[in-house]
Amino acid sequence: MKKIIIAALVVVATLCHAGMPDPAEWARRYRQRQEETKWRPRTFSKIKCVAALMKAGVWQQVKTYIEQAGLYDLYLAANDFREDNEYFIKGKAVLQSLLGWTDEQVEELLAQCLAD
Repeated sequence: MKKIIIAALVVVATLCHAGMPDPAEWARRYRQRQEETKWRPRTFSKIKCVAALMKAGVWQQVKTYIEQAGLYDLYLAANDFREDNEYFIKGKAVLQSLLGWTDEQVEELLAQCLAD
């Protein structure tokens, strides 16, 4: 058993001296990779959303909802939409319910609306 442990230590020491980063460097790289792969909210182009909703034939319903909910001024002021915005989240849920769309249908539409 001692021979196996010693052999393993020799291999590790050899790898470390052969240009392999030390454990602290591995940890730093791991944290950096985790940061890079964190979830980021998507941003949607306002004009692409309107065009996709028009193409789907539901723009008038969406526009009516925006006006009746008192969100028209915010809609006009927005340059784009982010999926972590409280108004977007609430509006998306209400409209999905109103239109009777599945999650897949909503995602298919939103995929067409991603900002450049």
